[in-house]
Formats: sequence, C-alpha cells, structure tokens
Amino acid sequence: MSVFNFYVDTSTIDDRNKAEIILDTPIQTQPNEYLEVKVIDVSMMNDNYNISSSLNNNEFIINRNELVYAVTETIPSVDLPIIDPADYYHSANQNNLLSSVIRDDANGYEFLDNGEYKIYFYDTRILEGDNNHLINNIFDNTQFNYEMRLSETYDTHFVVHNVSDTSYDFLKKVEIYIKFDGSSLATDTTFTFSVSHSNDGVNYTNFNVTDNEITFQAGTYNLVAINNKSIIINHPTIKHAYKYYRIKFVVDNAVINDTDFTFARLRFVKNTYTLTPTSFFYDETITIPDGFYNSTNFITTLNTLLLSYNLVLSIDSITNKLLIQNNNTTFVYHPYDDTDENHALILNITKNNLLKRLFGINADFTTFPKNTITTADNALNLLHYQKLVLTTDLTFNVPTTHLLKEWKEDKADGMRNILLWLPVDYAPYTIIKYKNYEGLSYRINDSYIKNLNFYFYNEFKQSVDINRLLFHIQIIKKNISYY
Repeated sequence: MSVFNFYVDTSTIDDRNKAEIILDTPIQTQPNEYLEVKVIDVSMMNDNYNISSSLNNNEFIINRNELVYAVTETIPSVDLPIIDPADYYHSANQNNLLSSVIRDDANGYEFLDNGEYKIYFYDTRILEGDNNHLINNIFDNTQFNYEMRLSETYDTHFVVHNVSDTSYDFLKKVEIYIKFDGSSLATDTTFTFSVSHSNDGVNYTNFNVTDNEITFQAGTYNLVAINNKSIIINHPTIKHAYKYYRIKFVVDNAVINDTDFTFARLRFVKNTYTLTPTSFFYDETITIPDGFYNSTNFITTLNTLLLSYNLVLSIDSITNKLLIQNNNTTFVYHPYDDTDENHALILNITKNNLLKRLFGINADFTTFPKNTITTADNALNLLHYQKLVLTTDLTFNVPTTHLLKEWKEDKADGMRNILLWLPVDYAPYTIIKYKNYEGLSYRINDSYIKNLNFYFYNEFKQSVDINRLLFHIQIIKKNISYY
C-alpha cells in the first residue's frame, strides 16, 4: 500500500472555486492495484459573506416607470380670462369688491385675494407709507371706466398668483391697454413689456414673447389716446403651467411724467389645456454592499438604498416576513412638480432564486402599488448557505448522487462526485473544521492520475470562494488482494 498526501492552501490559488494539484510524478496503477481518495481534514475561515457578489445575491433591479406631464393646448383654441372680474367685483363693469374678497397691502404690494387667485400690484410708494387702495377694475373686457397708475419711477407691475393646489392655468397671452392723458410728447414713447413665470414668487424667468411694445408718437397735444397690444407667449415644445405670472415694463423715454400714462385694461388670457403624460421606463440596479447581515442592518441598508423610491421595508414581528411599504401617493400635478417619478415600481429578481430565498418572494416580478404594503410570501432568510460541497472529477467506482437544486442562473456543469458535505452555518469569522474520524474513503476507477482537481460549491450548486481554506487529501494505492 502506498499513500500520497496532498496539503492544499487555497489562498495561493487564483481560481475562485477550484483547487488544482499538478503532480510532479503521475500516480498509476498496475492491473492488480486500485486507488482510493480520502479527505483527511479541512479548516476554513467562515468569512464568505451572506450577501455578496460572489454569491450573486447582492443585486436586484427596480423597474421604474416615470410619468412626465406636459401641457397640451386645446385645438381649436378656447381663450378664457385667468382673472374674471366678476370673481372679485359685483359685476364685470363695476368697481365694488365682493364681500368675500380680501384686499390688503404689504411689502410694496397691494393684493386682492378671492381664495383661488391673488392679484398683486406693486408700487414702491406702498413701502413709503402710501396706504391708498390702488387696484381698480381694469380686468373687464369691454369697459374703460377705471384706470390704474403706471410709473417706471415707482416700478409698478402686476403679479397673478394661482393659490389653488389642484389646478394651474397655462398662460397664453396678455392683453394690455395703456391710456395717454393728452399731454404733449416731445419724443416718441415706447413701453416694452416682459412676462415672466415663477413657482416660488421670488425667482422669475422671462418668457419668450412677441408683440410686447406699445408706442405713443410725439406731437400729440390734448388728445387722449389708448394703445394696446396682445403680448403672445412663445412657449417651448414642452409647455408648463406655473404658480406665478408677472408683467413688468421699461420705457425708452425717462422724462415722462408719472401721471401721463395709466393702465386702462389688463387681461391675462389662458387657453384650455390637458395634461398629457409621457412614460419613461428605467431598469435600475440596486447593489447591496458585500457583508454579513442580520435582519436589523439588512433592513436599514435596504431602506437607505431605496430612499429615492419612497419604499420603506420592515419585518413582521410574528411571521418574520418582509413588508414593503410603497409610500408614493396618487400624483397631483403642480407647476413646480410635473413629474411622477415613481408612478410604478416593480421588483425584478428574474431567475435569481437565491435572492428570492433571501427576500422570501417567489415571483420574478413583484409590483408595489402606491400607498400599500406588500407582504413577502415566505419568511426572510439571510442564511447564505448551509453546506460546503467538495467535489472532484475523479471517477468513483460507485458515483455519488444528490438532489441539490439546479437553479437556472448557475452553470450547468454538474457537481461531479461529492467528496465532502460540510456544514458551514457557523457564526461569522469563526473557524469551520472537519476531521475524518470515520476514515471514510472512496474507491476510484482512475488508473493514471497526472493532476487532481477539486471544486467547491454550496447546496444551491453555486460556486463558493475558497480563499481561506486548508485541506488535506490522500490518494491511497492498494493491492487488489486487500479488497
């Protein structure tokens, strides 16, 4: 009888789950001899994380559907006033306010508030203590009964504020009428108007507009004149409604008197529109950092990773099942929020059975409806694997059989013959040891061996990293008479 001992330190091997021993001198048998293989002992540091890239259980996909809402104008166009004077005054052509309308001044503005819209008129004289009511009914479509002062010196301008939380109007144009009192003009006087938008009432952005100049020609004496323009808003391809609209002006003649010109009529005009959503689909990979996880830090880590999706995970204290709460609610369009980022969220763990086992979810795709809690099918299972399976491509006299899972995502290269079935469900960073006290060995039919190959798997037929494993293998040559 001859015994060949092989001591292997896998930390010196580059292959992930394979240990190859190349023999200096081949082992061969004579007709009256046969070979046995025996695992003497194994020592392994239990540092294979229960969630890691090597286990292929640290990545999953969120299929995310995002809806971006764009303003689409009604065709044919239907023009409507944003400010309907009858909503503020007793009738469209009167100047007496309805009792339900608040009228006040602050911070340089006087405003009218009917609960849906606020009409602001800015005049720096308000800051100087002028508390006279300034806003008259110039919003009527037919009458010129009332006027409002217009002054570049005092920076007079209008702001319309949509205070509603359910609908926002899409501004199409601004119709403006300016009245001249008939005083003499030494030079032509041109008013250039800008229209801007904002969602916070502080930062305004100018629209691209056309027909925004009103000119009064020089040489006019004792002749009252009203000039007007419809200032057209040139919206970009993707249109938006906004919370605030402002109209301001500059004048090219700085010597005009503040009393020469007044606002005679002002109409903010909207077109009826619909909100049209456009869908965008994203497959977003979520990567869990490699590590040892218990239920507490696993849930904490996932909640951090899923924060932008507004998903919150927890564990049912009775069943130990994973609970996924989708805190996204039914989307309501706002001009400052025209995107439903998480319109639909689907957990995608297609063909990844170890992840299904981890989460306790059976399906490839799991949809998380808005404002609901989804309960996993099975209890959370953070045990990565329970067995280390040592196999070889040596030809056993009696081949081993097994009922290990054949999961589709794993290589279909077979398990070969099993030498050792070692429990590894130990605490992390402890030493796993095996000693062959029973003297178990396997007779092999190979008669000529020039190298030995050993492969390491778990019970799910997945390759296992063996970077810190020591094992002792014997090849025993026996005479046939001993058998």
